[in-house]
Amino acid sequence: MKQLRFLLFISILFYSCAIQVAPEGGDKDVKPPVVLHAEPENFSSNIKPTDIKITFDEFVVLKDVNGQLVSSPLLKNTPETKLRKKSLYIHLSDTLSENTTYTLNFGNSIVDNNEANILENFQYVFSTGSVIDSLKMKGKVETAFDHKTEKDVLVMLYRNTTDSIPFLERPLYAGRTKENGEFEIDNISPGKYKVVCMKEADANFLYSRSGERIGFTDELIEAGNESVRLYLFDEVPQLRYSKTISEFAGKVSLVFTAPADTVQLHFLSDTAAMKIHSMKFCPTKDTLVLWYKNLMADSLSFVWFNGKENDTIVGRLFKNDPEKKGRKFSLDMKPANAAPGMQEMHMPFVLNANHLLAKVDPSFVTLTKDSVPMKDFTLGIDSATFLSAIIYFKPDVKSNYAYTILPGAFEDIYGVKNDTLKFGFSYRDEAQFGSLVVNYAGAGDNNILQLVSEKGDVVREVKFSGSSSITFSFMEPATYRLKFIADANHNGKWDTGDYLRHLNPKKPAITPIRLL
Repeated sequence: MKQLRFLLFISILFYSCAIQVAPEGGDKDVKPPVVLHAEPENFSSNIKPTDIKITFDEFVVLKDVNGQLVSSPLLKNTPETKLRKKSLYIHLSDTLSENTTYTLNFGNSIVDNNEANILENFQYVFSTGSVIDSLKMKGKVETAFDHKTEKDVLVMLYRNTTDSIPFLERPLYAGRTKENGEFEIDNISPGKYKVVCMKEADANFLYSRSGERIGFTDELIEAGNESVRLYLFDEVPQLRYSKTISEFAGKVSLVFTAPADTVQLHFLSDTAAMKIHSMKFCPTKDTLVLWYKNLMADSLSFVWFNGKENDTIVGRLFKNDPEKKGRKFSLDMKPANAAPGMQEMHMPFVLNANHLLAKVDPSFVTLTKDSVPMKDFTLGIDSATFLSAIIYFKPDVKSNYAYTILPGAFEDIYGVKNDTLKFGFSYRDEAQFGSLVVNYAGAGDNNILQLVSEKGDVVREVKFSGSSSITFSFMEPATYRLKFIADANHNGKWDTGDYLRHLNPKKPAITPIRLL
């Protein structure tokens, strides 16, 4: 009986060990790492440390520490950082200045090892003198054109107030914006500062213009100011030749870095042999588009003059050699509407071409309404671009329409004709759209009003002067922004700023609206 009890006990024991029970889970860790202590102690005075040790309550990792860590005043050599167990070791190789408060701001680079919880904007502060400076500067950075905000815009403070200082010297104090565009620079010594913001391209704390945006305050700012406003903008780039783009035989684009409609071009190639049909700058004036008829031309050389600069450029061109196999040289026509099966009542039917159009023959086009041929329509070429054909007629929202376009309806400048094209479409009821009426009183002369989508695209634009009532019809239900621009110099566009000329850009007035 004892043996039986013993065997039964053993069986129950083994059975119990075989049962696997899932461990009980606790609440997810959402707390950031906590600093337990620092050596030397944070906010110490009368010290010149070369090595600093900061210990946390858990294991941490560093993310983008080289991009996030900012020292104020700025150190010549980036602090060296390394992790060992639960401690962060920092080595300073700079010779520290006397009677100066230093702040090491780690931004969002310190996160815990398990859940990546961020220890936001952790700062280690010390002073080489007996006093720790306690003044701060706070504010917000927005883009000048659309009032948007972004993180990691560098905000820099200078004692030296010469205009060229952002090009030549790193700032005395620096900080970065959060996602909402706000910034805070702590432990600043008393005085007035030149304040500049910059979206960097090369992380060297110097403004190079190339690929970088800038903003600045018109006046010096006193330390302690907590309502600084800065507006970031792209300067007009210096005019340079950029590249030659040969999309296909017969078309070449000369691309510049800025509006180039005032530069002088001297063609070294035999332009008569190229049979140049037209030369025209794009609306932004930074690209000159040449259409030429000699499809066997293989290069284009020219000299461009911009003040004292004379550059000789040689660009290779695509050739259309009929004896070689390759892409077919054809006239392609496609509907301009992104959804070609559905047209808008207020818009004509438009076909975009890949080549300049020279001729159109409506007799090769058949338009049907509910399968019945129509005669009351007109067909023409857009005389502004010669890259579109426009078909006009009075539509009916309850009917279905179809085009049949036979070869020969369109002919381009090379004598190439279209292939057979067929399109079917209908129209949306006007009741599916909305209208927006904007009344301006005392707006002054030469103004621009833009209706902008949530993505930032300009949906409609109107130029007006004085008190006006402006109606935007056939609007899709959506969220828009109204952007008002005072066109002071009458050039029909918004003008950016110029740092060296002390020109801050005019900030457009923007009003969000919801059209239901």
